[in-house]
Amino acid sequence: MSPLGAALKQVNWKLTAKLLVSFAVIVPFYFVCVYYRLKFVVHLYAIALLVLSVAYVVLARGFSLKPFDESLLPDDWDAQRRIKYLESDAKRKKIAKSLLILIIPIMFTFMFDMIYINFFS
Repeated sequence: MSPLGAALKQVNWKLTAKLLVSFAVIVPFYFVCVYYRLKFVVHLYAIALLVLSVAYVVLARGFSLKPFDESLLPDDWDAQRRIKYLESDAKRKKIAKSLLILIIPIMFTFMFDMIYINFFS
């Protein structure tokens, strides 16, 4: 198998499709609202980006890549509580990952808008 074929096999196509659909909805809606001079859309997107970003940081417990394991938990917790906490941590990280499907298109929308404002108008 060629290196390109191996790389394409590793791509998460379901996640890629979700991200493309998110772009296809979020970006055109913003630019149509800007075209019709609806002033609320800029504020709406900015507030949504702020709220989603804060929610991502809280749910992902910051930007740490270090895996969370039992050695980091308090010693006075029993085994059942430790397992429950680790399961909830995995669930929180999964939710945080799904928030990125909305955060990334909104950030790129603002980036495209700033490039357009600064260079083409």
